[in-house]
Amino acid sequence: MGSRELLLFNGVLSLLLLSCSAFSRRGIRGMQMPSAPEWQLLTNRNFSSQIRHHPHILLMVTVPWDGESRSLMKEVSHLVAVKQGELGHLSLMVVYRNSEKLLADVLGANEGITLLYYHHSTAYKYRGRLNAQSVLSSVYQVMPLRLEDVPLKHLQTKEDLDSFYHSTDKAILLLEFCGWSAKLLHKQKNESNGNGMYMQSFSENIGDLVDDHNRQANGTVIVDNQEIHEVACPS
Repeated sequence: MGSRELLLFNGVLSLLLLSCSAFSRRGIRGMQMPSAPEWQLLTNRNFSSQIRHHPHILLMVTVPWDGESRSLMKEVSHLVAVKQGELGHLSLMVVYRNSEKLLADVLGANEGITLLYYHHSTAYKYRGRLNAQSVLSSVYQVMPLRLEDVPLKHLQTKEDLDSFYHSTDKAILLLEFCGWSAKLLHKQKNESNGNGMYMQSFSENIGDLVDDHNRQANGTVIVDNQEIHEVACPS
């Protein structure tokens, strides 16, 4: 190959490398992560309207100078941006207790960091570990559920039972024969102020509900892991 041909070859190769580099940079820019969602500030004035407007809300009650809460908010925002497919419909909101003391008192958030998840306007208090992965994992377990499946999910087939039982480390099964649970839940929803049901990492709320009312059960059997508790039916 002569010097002229070699020079031409090197020139073409350089152009190809430059084109590939430019294409690669454009591709990287096109694949950039979506921006992290911002935490919306809630006050006594806009609280009710925002809770009704958004079906899925993670609410934090804290004070603005708390370093742990600021760090947690940043981590949660980042993970929500990363997991847009699973958590893209989750709205992030914050109430600052120092300026909204009355609202914080109503929410039962008098000290420290309080997290609540609102599922179609019904509140569930988070009692798990304060790290973004644990919080969002618990939220994601509840987000796909239909309204009629909260707080008790209706299982109709063996496949439903297997799927539910193996979806969590702890499971409580309520075997219903007389329509008691439906009446109880209807009454509870009518009387609840929106903050009466609590979850240990959300998934254990069913156990709390059953434990609170098992003395009034009629025709039910409660199965907790390997134990079966039979409740006497009132006459």
